[in-house]
Amino acid sequence: MSLKDSAKKAILWSAGLNLFRDGLQFVQMLVMVRLLDPDIYGMANYGTTLIGFIGLISFQHISAHIVQVRSQEAVDYDQHFTFGMLLNLGLFLLTNVLAFGAAYVDGYTKMQPILHVLSFTFLFTVPMDLRQRMLEREHHWEKLRPLQMAMMVVSVVAGISMALAGFGVYALIVPGILSMLVFSYDLFVVLKWRPRWTWSRHTYRDAMHFGLNRIASNAMNSGRKMVESTAITHYFQFSGLGVFGRAEGLANMFCGRIGQQVVAALYPIITRADPGSERFQKIAGLVLRSIAWVTIPIAIWFSMEARAITTLLYGQKWDSVVSILPWSMFVGATQAIGSCVYALLLANEARKQCIRSDIFAMILVVTCVLVMMPIGLKQYLIGLGLVYIVVDTVLITLLVKTRGVELASLWSALFPPILAACLGIAVMYLIQRNITIPMPLVIQTIIAGSIFGAIYVVVIRQFFRHQLVELLDYMPAGHLAKKVLVLA
Repeated sequence: MSLKDSAKKAILWSAGLNLFRDGLQFVQMLVMVRLLDPDIYGMANYGTTLIGFIGLISFQHISAHIVQVRSQEAVDYDQHFTFGMLLNLGLFLLTNVLAFGAAYVDGYTKMQPILHVLSFTFLFTVPMDLRQRMLEREHHWEKLRPLQMAMMVVSVVAGISMALAGFGVYALIVPGILSMLVFSYDLFVVLKWRPRWTWSRHTYRDAMHFGLNRIASNAMNSGRKMVESTAITHYFQFSGLGVFGRAEGLANMFCGRIGQQVVAALYPIITRADPGSERFQKIAGLVLRSIAWVTIPIAIWFSMEARAITTLLYGQKWDSVVSILPWSMFVGATQAIGSCVYALLLANEARKQCIRSDIFAMILVVTCVLVMMPIGLKQYLIGLGLVYIVVDTVLITLLVKTRGVELASLWSALFPPILAACLGIAVMYLIQRNITIPMPLVIQTIIAGSIFGAIYVVVIRQFFRHQLVELLDYMPAGHLAKKVLVLA
C-alpha cells in the first residue's frame, strides 16, 4: 500500500474514532457534570496531573521509539516489554509511597486514596502501549481503532455507572484504568503473545537514547502542567481548578485533540519519509494545513459564542467558565499548532532542537504562572496564549531551518483559515444584529454555527482553491467532497 493510500486509511479510521469518542464523551459529560461538583473534578484533575508528572519517565514515552524506527529495521518487542514492566513497577511503588506521604500534608490528605488507585495506571499501561505501537507500526488501523473504541465504551459506561452509584471522584479515575484491559486482552488472549523477558543494554541503546530525549521533553511538559495545577489550587482552591478544567476540556476536545489525533494517526506514515527530503516537506505542509484549517475556525467560533456554548453544555452551575472560555480556546489553538510543528520536528530527527524548545517553553510558562496567576485565571490564560505564540514561532523557525517544511506551506496553513474565520464571524454577527427572531438558545447557536461554517467554506473554496484541492486529494472521500464543492 502506498503512503498516500495508507494516509487516507489512517485519517478515515482516526476520523471515525474521533466522532465515536466525542459522541460518547459528550454524553458522559452532560451526565457527569450534573452529578459531580467542581471540587470533585478538581481533585481528579490534580491526581491525574500528578500521575502524569510521575509518569514522565514511564514506558509510554520510550515505546514511541517503535514507530520512530524506519520500516526496514526490525523491532524487538520482548526487550520493550521487559524494560517497560521493570520501569513502571518502580513508578507504581513510588506513587504509593507518595500517597502515604500525602496523608501528612495539610490540604492534601484526601488525595491519599486517590493516588493509591491511580498508581495501578503504571502497571496496566505497559501491555496497552506495546500493543498499540505494534499496530501503529504495521499500519493496522482496522484493528487498532476498534480496540480504542472498545476502550472508550468501557470507560464511559463504567464512569456513568459509578457516578450514578455515588462513587464520587472514583467515577472519574477508575474507568480509565479498567479500559486499559482491552489491549491487554488482545495482546495476551487474542494474539497469544508471550514475553521472553530478555533485555540487553547494548541492543536497546538507541531506544534508550530516544526514550531519554522524550523523557526530558515530557519532564518539561508535565512540569509545566504540575506547576499550573498547583498554582490554581493554591490561589483558587479545587473548585477553581475544576472550572479551569472544564474550559480547558472544551479547548482540548475541539482544538487540541484534533491536532493530537491527526499527528498520532499520521506519525507512523510521516516517519517513512527521509528527514529533510522533498517528500517529507510536502507531507509536513499538508499535515500542518489539515490541522490549522480545522482548529483555527473552531477556536474563533467557540470564543465568540462562549456564553451560549457553556450554558448549553454545562448549565448555569458552570457560569464561571464563560469568562475564561475564549482565552482557553485561544490557548488550545496555539497549543494544537505548536504540538503539530513539534511532532514534525521530532519526525525530522531534530531531537536536540526539540529539547531546547521544551526548555524555552518551560521557562516562559513557569514565568507566566508566577506573574499572571495571582492576578486571575483570565489574565493567566491571556498571557499563556501569548507565550505559546512565541513558542510556536520558535518551533516553526526550527522546522524551516532543518528543512522540515517550506515557507510557502506555512502561509497556506495559517493565513487562509484566519481570513475565512474572521469573515465568517463578521457575517454571522451582521445577520444576528439585523434579524432578531425569538427562538430557543440551542436553535440560535445551531443557526449561528451554520452561517459561520458556510461562509468559512465558501471563502476557502473561492480564494484558496488550489490549496483545498491538494488537501482533499489526501483525504478519504476527498473526491466526493470535491464534487460537493464543485471542484472536480
